[in-house]
Amino acid sequence: MIRNSELVFQINERIIADTENLLPKYFAIYKYLEGEDCSLEQPQKEFCMQIVCIQMFVNYFYSVYLVSLFGALKSTDRREQQAHLKYVNSYIIEGFKALWGYNKPGSSMWGKLIKEYRLVKENNVFDNDIEAITNRLKEYAESAITDKDERDLAMHYQI
Repeated sequence: MIRNSELVFQINERIIADTENLLPKYFAIYKYLEGEDCSLEQPQKEFCMQIVCIQMFVNYFYSVYLVSLFGALKSTDRREQQAHLKYVNSYIIEGFKALWGYNKPGSSMWGKLIKEYRLVKENNVFDNDIEAITNRLKEYAESAITDKDERDLAMHYQI
């Protein structure tokens, strides 16, 4: 029978391997969209580029987060475990900050996606999904992320 830590290790390995394979592909798509060969009009091109940026960010962020999380689970020394957990916390805080933008959601990755979506949408097919995701991001921000003092403590001090 597989122990929980072994299962977590196998899942982490799989996700990191997938990310290693996906990131170059996303980058190639981004470079194509950025180039002159792409036949999309500018608003559609910008929207697609923003989607690819978010995909690259989430895949990279998640793989780095998993490395630290696995380090925390595997470490035997208390200080080593605390250091890994500090990074796990930091990745969550800083990753969410990049995705949502704390007090400036309009300039975040998600905010830019919303702006680009409004320029290219031809119907309301995705409006409910985007609103649901936005509401979940807001709820998470209000309940877990936006306290600047806690963020500063987690980032700059070993707690």
